[in-house]
This record gives sequence, C-alpha cells and structure tokens, in this order.
Amino acid sequence: DTYSITAKNDFNMPADVVLPNEYNGIAITEIGLNAFNSASLIKTIVIPDSVTTIGIAAFHRCQKLTSIVIPDSVTSIGYSAFSSCSSLTSIAIPEGVTSIGETTFSGCTSLTSIIIPNSVTSIGNYAFNGCSSLMSVIIPNSVTTMGTEVFKYSEILTIYCEAESKPNGWRDTWMQGWTTDEFTVVWGFNLTNYDTYTIFYSNNAVSYFYVEKGGKGPQGIGIATVQSETPRQEGDYTVTPLKFTKTNDETETVDVYAQNGAGGGGGAGMAKLERAGPQ
Repeated sequence: DTYSITAKNDFNMPADVVLPNEYNGIAITEIGLNAFNSASLIKTIVIPDSVTTIGIAAFHRCQKLTSIVIPDSVTSIGYSAFSSCSSLTSIAIPEGVTSIGETTFSGCTSLTSIIIPNSVTSIGNYAFNGCSSLMSVIIPNSVTTMGTEVFKYSEILTIYCEAESKPNGWRDTWMQGWTTDEFTVVWGFNLTNYDTYTIFYSNNAVSYFYVEKGGKGPQGIGIATVQSETPRQEGDYTVTPLKFTKTNDETETVDVYAQNGAGGGGGAGMAKLERAGPQ
C-alpha cells in the first residue's frame, strides 16, 4: 500500500513546504490530481524521494512558487503540472522522466532556462507555451516526438538540439507560434564539448551553466565561462567565489562553501556547486 497527496485548501498553507516521505509508516508515492492547484501562499516546496508521480495540474497556478526540488525518483509528470506558476524561475527535470506532457510548463512567465534529460523521449503540445522569459533550452537526441507550438510566445529563446536536423517524429508545427524573429534553433549541438555546472542555492533554487572546454560557448543564458576568484576563510569553511560570465555579458558570482577537511557546506545565503559531464 502507498499514499497519494490529494487536493487540499489553501488555508494556513506555509510559504515553504517540505513534504514527508511517509504517513503512518506507509510511503507517499504520488502527488495527486490538483493537489496544490492554486495554492497561493507557497513559495518553495521539496518533494521527497519516495514520490514517483506528480499528477495532472498538481501545482497549477501556484503563482508565488519560485523553486521546487524534484527528486530522481520521479518518473511521471502529468499534464499542466506546473502551468501558470508565474514566479518559477528554474526547474530541474530528473533523469527517469520519459515524457513532458501537454502544457506542463505553460504560462511559467519567469522561467529562464531548462534542461531536458536524456531520459525524455516526447514533449507534448504547448509544453512551454507562454514562457516569455525562456532564453535557452537544450533538447537531447533522445527526444523523438515533439508536439505542436511547444514554445509558443517564447520570443527570446535559443534552442540547442543535439539532433542534426528535425527528427521525423517532430511535428512540422513544433516551432510555430513565435511572434518575432528573436529566436534561434541550433542543430547538431554537441553537449560533450561542455562541462555542466549545477548550482543549488540554500533557498532550493537551481541554476545551470554550460562551460565550453577552452572557450566561450554559443549565445544563450545557460552558456558561460567560469573563473575562480581568490578564496577566503570563514570560520570552518573555505569560501571560493566562482564568477560566471554569460555570453550576453551578464555575470553571476557564487560563493561555494567547503568545510575545511570535509565536504561541501550550506546555510543561509550559501550555495553548493556540483560539476558534472565529461571531464
């Protein structure tokens, strides 16, 4: 037996929600249909690694939600699960998810970048419709099916496709719906030429940067160069500022805390950096 979190009202909902992994000793494996639909007070939410399914419209119209941590245990995300989450700036889709359903992130007007894992094989109609701040998306070779008007109204977007050309399973209308010419599709993007930096902030927000080996990458908010600044000591921690310079010349400096003689650090205002990808 397992439990599913079902719809509840918004009264006295805290701003920061950490969901339990069990109830009365029984695992919680699903966030059900409309579970947090229109929960207007939630700002952050952490999903436990017991959850495998996020249901249809589970977080629809959570308009103050800025960040959410989805564990690697999640394999299914329902239609409109995060649609109209207008304050959501970034989200990590875990490996194991095989499809992004219709309108899953539609209306996420603050979303700036997203990484689609190699496990995803299909992206549904209007999945990112109305993501007007979306600046970069990397689509892996694994995506063999693409719906219609997936990125409609994403007017400043650069799409990096590992495929050399449009796969047969992508609808001819997949890229329709843009209202300006301020978008680019890059075919044959070779992700193996990049190191991936994932930054986990103490408020559960996540940022991603792709750093090209030996130089600056192609235009896009998620592509950057990185340099290490002079480390400093703060108590039991060595703090190394890393300065990311994006190709639009914006910069972001992240303080990476490492406990002396141990692993990473954490705490208010701190960030943890993980480096992945080919070395």
